[in-house]
Amino acid sequence: MRIAIERDVAVRMSDGIRLYADVYRPLGVVSSPTIVTRTPYHKETERFTVRARYFAEHGYAYVIQDVRGRGKSDGDFYPFFDEARDGYDTLTWAATQGWSNGKLGTIGASYSAWTQWLTAPLRHPNLITMVSEASPPDFFQCLPYQGGVFALPLLSWLAELDRKDDAVPASLDWNSLLMRRPLQNLDKACGHDLRAWRDWLDHDRDDDYWAQLSFNRRMDAIDLPVFHISGWFDDVLVGSLINYSQMASTTRAPQKLLIGPWPHRLNTTATYGPIDFGPGGLVDLFGIQREWFDRWLKDAIVEPCSAAPVTFFVMGENRWSRARQWPPPAVRMHKLYLSSGGQANTRLGDGRLESTTPPADRHDYFVYDPAHPTPFVTQPGWIQLGGPDDYSEVELRADVLVYSTSPLDQDLAITGPLTVCLFAASSACDTDFTARLLDVRPDGYAMRLNDGIVRARFRSSYSKPSLIAADRIYEYSIDCWATSHVFRRGHRVRIEISSACFPRFDPNLNTGLPIGTDETCIVATQKIHHGPRYPSHVVLPVVELTELMKTAGS
Repeated sequence: MRIAIERDVAVRMSDGIRLYADVYRPLGVVSSPTIVTRTPYHKETERFTVRARYFAEHGYAYVIQDVRGRGKSDGDFYPFFDEARDGYDTLTWAATQGWSNGKLGTIGASYSAWTQWLTAPLRHPNLITMVSEASPPDFFQCLPYQGGVFALPLLSWLAELDRKDDAVPASLDWNSLLMRRPLQNLDKACGHDLRAWRDWLDHDRDDDYWAQLSFNRRMDAIDLPVFHISGWFDDVLVGSLINYSQMASTTRAPQKLLIGPWPHRLNTTATYGPIDFGPGGLVDLFGIQREWFDRWLKDAIVEPCSAAPVTFFVMGENRWSRARQWPPPAVRMHKLYLSSGGQANTRLGDGRLESTTPPADRHDYFVYDPAHPTPFVTQPGWIQLGGPDDYSEVELRADVLVYSTSPLDQDLAITGPLTVCLFAASSACDTDFTARLLDVRPDGYAMRLNDGIVRARFRSSYSKPSLIAADRIYEYSIDCWATSHVFRRGHRVRIEISSACFPRFDPNLNTGLPIGTDETCIVATQKIHHGPRYPSHVVLPVVELTELMKTAGS
């Protein structure tokens, strides 16, 4: 189908600011259902225009708009706060254009998913459905804070979006810059004046600043069918899981969830270094999304999603599976307990994972120096934060405790949420604890599956932090999000415990001062307790492989 393209169409917002959009639409069609994407990453970018052309060629009008203060649009860009009203005004405009039949859907990934969720509680009468890709959840559940810990790569993200041309000096050594203190001054250190950076650090707890942006707390106002899409190595994976689960429990509108073996830029690769998830790792995502829009915007008869609305890729088995709910009903939660003779430091130590509670109370300890934080394997910047990387070298550091099973005598399949419970003490008044789940191959490759972090002051509440008493044992629950993976026979299940994930997260300086203000650090001694009184453990969502593959797709 031939298409027409109108570029730089002005859309007037309710406060008079003009935002600019490109409109792709099929020729020879009087009016069409309309799909809207709003982005801070320039509407002319290829990844947007390719999809716009695809949907226009399949009978949709497609609108790509630069958000306020970005690309061609007027105004000042300050993340998130203008998106609800601007999104509503844009939908009103799109529904009343001559080329639109008034039936609207939205689509977009990452920030463009946020723009959808922020607008949705306003209940626009013409909005019929959403396709939410790689969506973060509410702002204090993943970004800019996770477990109460600040995500440092947001500095490079804000710096890139601070200029219309997205130009950030290529010569910056981000890892070195992110070690400077205080954090509040780092925007100036990279040549920018970033109000949002300083505001986010000032609001270091779940307060009114974040509450006014919350959409998860207003899910009951959203009565829309939503297609949620993410990847196991999407660094905001938890958003799609939270959003899907909340919508599935608060609305009768059908919800659909798709999770592939993908990074944040979904469905772009199924190979990460030596890890190849096979030819089935990539799908016809445009086609799958078109079927969804055809169902809701064109009233097409397609396969209902109510029978098995959850589709996910099982890594290790490298096949797709389907389920009626998330997590799948066949999953049973199985605990593996941390155990050692007191020398679990490094992968050469004596740390073990056992199916039963260790018979005696013991502890392992390590020294955490914020000036030399435990590394997180990733490239500098913000585009992708980690994948199925090899942590075998990191595990040679003395500030990493390593607990492993014996080589498995049969395959072990897991699918669902991952949680690590630690009974831990610190010599500091505030500190962090991290946990990571890995699959260790016989050749020694320690493949990251997922991880999490918690800041001690936020162990009980994100809105009411409280410092800890030195050397007192506290219980910490670390959310490591989720995965679907098969540990093959001969492989080992492994948990790493440390106190930093640099440069993904701000290393805790252990001072107890407000986040972003302190300049000096305190070295802390950390103790991880395990045994009958202090049963530190990981909870694995175990499922029989045969059960998992009953509904496997190609």
